[in-house]
Amino acid sequence: MKISFCWTTLIALALSTVNGLAQAQTFSPTHYQQPAPNSSRSPEYFAPAANASWASYKPESASETLPPGTPTAAPQYDPLNPFPLTQADNSFFSGGDCTTGNCGPELCAPCTSRTGWFASAGGLVMTRDKENFLPFSYATGNEAVQLVTNRDAAFSVAGGVEARLGRYFCCGQSSLEFVFWGLMPNSQSYSLLGSDVVGDLNGIYNWDQLDYNGGAASAFVNDAMVHRIQRSFEFQNYEMNWNSYLVPPGCGNWQFQTIAGFRVFRFGETIDFGADTVDTVFTGSPDEIHYNIKVDNRLYGFQLGGRQEYRFSQRWSLTTRILGGLFANDVYHHSRIGGAAGDAVVNNGPNNGQVFNISGHKTNLAFMGELDLGLMFRPTRNWQIGGGYRAIGVSGLALPSNQLYHDLRGIQDVQDVKVNGDLILHGGYFQLTYNY
Repeated sequence: MKISFCWTTLIALALSTVNGLAQAQTFSPTHYQQPAPNSSRSPEYFAPAANASWASYKPESASETLPPGTPTAAPQYDPLNPFPLTQADNSFFSGGDCTTGNCGPELCAPCTSRTGWFASAGGLVMTRDKENFLPFSYATGNEAVQLVTNRDAAFSVAGGVEARLGRYFCCGQSSLEFVFWGLMPNSQSYSLLGSDVVGDLNGIYNWDQLDYNGGAASAFVNDAMVHRIQRSFEFQNYEMNWNSYLVPPGCGNWQFQTIAGFRVFRFGETIDFGADTVDTVFTGSPDEIHYNIKVDNRLYGFQLGGRQEYRFSQRWSLTTRILGGLFANDVYHHSRIGGAAGDAVVNNGPNNGQVFNISGHKTNLAFMGELDLGLMFRPTRNWQIGGGYRAIGVSGLALPSNQLYHDLRGIQDVQDVKVNGDLILHGGYFQLTYNY
């Protein structure tokens, strides 16, 4: 049922995008005649330039026909409104009347800042959902309690940056937009000392099936002075979107647009479990052993979506943005058990003599969806300040917690990359936008 709903949504968004693009090609600024000069009018009258917007054309007012030297009243300062809107701003924020032509022709409205280039910069603060539970240790005093898990070094909160650059076309009825955002590389660590548990601090998996540094690997894991778990994360996002605006700008309180584009999303994660039976400080010496698992997910695909904006006052708006798409996930995976003394080696079974230094690659289908809920403030015609909440869900990922096989002799099982993981990344964002 979930798959049917997703496909239905994508098809409906695709049809809306095609319809918007078709309408956007129907009209052009050249279809509408610009006002011509009228030399018979007063000397103060001038016709707009050929490339002037409709908003710049207005009939002469009474003040324009006053004799030269007539004094005019000085503008009054209003402490309650220190930055009053200009006439063009009032036209833009008032909503206009599409039936009387106050917004200009149907698909070429002048009362808007949607012309030329636009750019924005901002910041992100995001976190992720809890991943699969993966324990590495236990204490002999109570073997039922699992210790030193991947969640002990969970992704907490990470900051990031976001930038957008685009250009409007067809009198602001369409735009091409490039988007980048990324989170600063984040790492977490947790250590458990052997002196803090009852009994010996041992490893959960069958480390005795591997040899390391001239002996069984279990001798470097069990009865340890310290066990440590480290994790690191990377997130980057790149987009190129074509936006089609279904409602003429400046006409009414509601604005709708369709979005179609190409997206690249990268998610990388590394888990490193370390054990030291000599001391409690990891220095890279041969008596330390590590189990390192690294995955790199790179998603390439197309997305469809829409954005809605509701202006509940002259300067304030509520926004909603929904995106979804199918992606090819190009996954790279690497697992290694060993240390400064080299790689661990399987000491029995079909894989006897093989080193535990394994790489894998797989490409599979993934799905990604995004939801943005925002609040926007327009201090002037060209500036916009916005912020809100963003949630991104991805399925079909390779997670490190899914790559560990319970029997450390299973080389082939580890080589087969598991791509059944999912991720929810969510948090707040802030944007400052300027329309040139």
